[in-house]
Amino acid sequence: MERLKQRFVEEGFKACIDRKPYPEVKEIKTDGDFEAHLVAVSCSKAPEGYARWSLRMLADKMVELTHIAA
Repeated sequence: MERLKQRFVEEGFKACIDRKPYPEVKEIKTDGDFEAHLVAVSCSKAPEGYARWSLRMLADKMVELTHIAA
């Protein structure tokens, strides 16, 4: 709601009525299989010496499992 108010003040009534164009849709870089493997790894026990998975460790593990390129 705040964005609409700000848009009204900055751009006027007509700008609030017209829809803003959506940004272009980007190519999907992952699929359901990749996501399922990522969730499975992130829900598994963290490596020895760690309490939980970090994003860096998850990325390294997915590369190790050859799901993504290094």
